[in-house]
Amino acid sequence: MELTLIKHQVRATAGGAIAGCAGGIGMVALPVIRSLARDGDPWAHLKLAAAVYLGNGALREGFDPLPILLGLTLHLMIAQAWGLVFGVSAYGLSRVLTLGSGMLLGLVSYGVMVLLLLPVCGMGELGRSIASGGGLSLHLCFGFFTALCFLAFQRQLDPDTLRRLMEQARGRRR
Repeated sequence: MELTLIKHQVRATAGGAIAGCAGGIGMVALPVIRSLARDGDPWAHLKLAAAVYLGNGALREGFDPLPILLGLTLHLMIAQAWGLVFGVSAYGLSRVLTLGSGMLLGLVSYGVMVLLLLPVCGMGELGRSIASGGGLSLHLCFGFFTALCFLAFQRQLDPDTLRRLMEQARGRRR
């Protein structure tokens, strides 16, 4: 029985982290593709997360390896953390509820990252430009991509099994 609990915990956490990373890649790919199609700067979106540490200079137009690498790394680490939280929260749900929860993840991550965290970090102007530039739709895509990828790890659990696993987890903590 103990092995079953561990197996489900690993599926939820590892699956969530992997799905979050995949969702983060999807979230970055959309604006890069859009920029390429419009002859814009394909590097701009990859540098956004680096601006918190490197300042607005990281957002200069064109290729700049440090902000691109730092921004992409930070973006994927944050996406992975959101995915892990999602995996633990959504594990055991039906496929439809998992996808719906993914949309909620996108909405919550937008609110926390763009409306709360960026202003707290002194990047309120960047937050406002993301909010007016389709940031919500990108975060909803992140949530959807994350949920879609998480379906590969998802196991719908009946209420009795879920209750038994939760009791087992409580017993391990004592």
